[in-house]
Amino acid sequence: MKSRLDVTIFGNGDMHVWKQCIYAELWQDYLSMRHRAEEYWKKGTKKGDFLARRYERAAFLSLQNFFACVLERWMVQIEAVQVSRVSLWEQCRVLLDRTCSPQTVAAYDFSRLHGQLEAAEHTSAVLEQLDWEQLAAMEKAMDDFLSLIEQNTSLRRFPKVNHSSSSVVERLGSLFRRH
Repeated sequence: MKSRLDVTIFGNGDMHVWKQCIYAELWQDYLSMRHRAEEYWKKGTKKGDFLARRYERAAFLSLQNFFACVLERWMVQIEAVQVSRVSLWEQCRVLLDRTCSPQTVAAYDFSRLHGQLEAAEHTSAVLEQLDWEQLAAMEKAMDDFLSLIEQNTSLRRFPKVNHSSSSVVERLGSLFRRH
């Protein structure tokens, strides 16, 4: 059995066990589902098309949840309140207002992202009409937005791993490996 543990042991004896961050897991889920959908589309069979649509829906849900989780974390980091009560688009507007200059915001067209986020609130309608191109467009719009915020702030979509715990993790991980 191979185990990957991220463990931080504090001076007072407390220990914090970190699992892979949910942001990275959701992003990897999205990439995996997107890749699987592409592979099934290439088969060109009826069953392949059916499975491809299934994986596209899973990819969409992973991408949407990834984006929502990153926005929520960033809203907490910039100390914006009432995150759960506002739509994803409103969270984007708050982030833009608090982190970017008006000139920077004016230089970008967020209409596609706005439309996609508004439509995504009606998930069942989006899932019925979702196709490969729409998924790619949504990924690009979300990535452009996240990249803009990252360029203008110290906010990052994937938190940095705590380097001080890496040697402890390596030692503990080696204890759980079966040879």
